[in-house]
Order: sequence, then C-alpha cells, then structure tokens
Amino acid sequence: MDEFDKIVKTLEKIQTVFGLIGVIIVITLVIVGFLIYKYLVKSVEAVAEEASKKSLIKFQSTIDDKLETKLKLFFRNENIRNDLTIHFAIKSIETKLSIWTETYQLYFDFQKTWDFDKKQLDDKIEEYDRIFQENREHIFLNSVFLGGFLTSKLITLNNSIRHAIRTQYRKNHLAFPLQDGARTEQDRRRYLDKIDAILPEVESWINLNLTVDHNTKMWDFNESELKIIAEQNKEKFEDLSTIKEN
Repeated sequence: MDEFDKIVKTLEKIQTVFGLIGVIIVITLVIVGFLIYKYLVKSVEAVAEEASKKSLIKFQSTIDDKLETKLKLFFRNENIRNDLTIHFAIKSIETKLSIWTETYQLYFDFQKTWDFDKKQLDDKIEEYDRIFQENREHIFLNSVFLGGFLTSKLITLNNSIRHAIRTQYRKNHLAFPLQDGARTEQDRRRYLDKIDAILPEVESWINLNLTVDHNTKMWDFNESELKIIAEQNKEKFEDLSTIKEN
C-alpha cells in the first residue's frame, strides 16, 4: 500500500509540473518499458531453450553413435563367439566319433588274432604294435576334443587290447607252457574283462551325450499328445465363438 501511495504522489507531482499529458506520457513509457522487459525475458528464454535443445540433440547424437558402435562391436564379437562355438562343437563331435571308430576297429582286429597260430601272430605282432601306438597318439593329440572321460576310457581300451595281444604272443613263446601257461591266460583274461566292460560304457556315453541314435521321429508328437493339442485347439475356437456372440 505504501508503494502505491508513493506512485500516486509521484504522478500528482508530474501532473502539477507537466499537466495531464505529462502523466499519460510517463504511464505510457512505463508500460512500454515493462512490455520491452517481458519481450527481452521471453527472447532470452527462447534462445536458451533452443540452445539447450541443440545441445541435447548433439549429446544424444553422440550417445547414439557410441551406442551404435558398441552394439556393432557386441554383435560382431557375439557372432564370432557363436561361429567359434559351433565350429568347435562340430569338430569335437566329429573327433569323438572318429577316434571311437578307430579304437573300436582295433578290437575287431584283435578278434582276428584268436584264430592265429604262433607264426601268424609272430608275423603281425610288430604291425599291431605300430597300429596301437598310432591310435594312442591320436587319442592324446585329440584329448582337447575328446574330453577327460573319453580320453581315459579309450586309452585304457587301447592298452587292454594291446596287452591282450601281447599276452597271447608271450604265451606262444613260454619256455615252460605247462607251468606258466595258466598264469599267462589269467593275465589275458583280466585284459579281456576290461575290454568287455569299457566297450558298452563308451558306446552308451556317446549315444547319450552326442545323440547319435536320434532321428526326427523322436520329436514327433505321439497319439496322446496330438489328442491334447486337438482338445486345446477346440477350446480356443469355442472361446472365440463365445466372444463373437457377445
């Protein structure tokens, strides 16, 4: 209220000196000044807002560029990892099956020696030693793909078959066959028992973990599953009919 009284008194003084026209001019100048002040404030706010928007857009663009770069690197690395994983998975499976087949073949070669006489086994023993040594090297060199279980089992299988042949060879060259023959045959029987235990164990592991005996029929629906699906589809159609009627 005091401020208003001061303004009134000031206008009265101006009116006394300059008359009514002077008062009108002063009021007009105050109004114009106020409007100019408001205009300048709005202009500054508009300029500041525009500058802020441009800065935000630039900042967002920078973030988008960085994000896009990171996403590209991420997906590139992810693709590389996926490709490598698939490559080594395929390589691992192929190696497991290849080395298993190679080692199993030694068992069939060993079975042929059961009908060999002394001379036939003498003629083949060095060749068998070389074949078994190569197979042993293949197992160790591919152990990274075979894994610990198969590496251990296949090495044991290799050694057992090789020692079984060697035991038969030693039995053929005993100085006292009647005296030492039974013990040698007992040693051979022990190796044969190991072979009989390992073969089905490895085969079961391969079938279970590599799913080599799988086929498309394993993923087909059986009759009971198809019946459940048909009932579910029927319920869905009945629900749709109810919705349309409502």
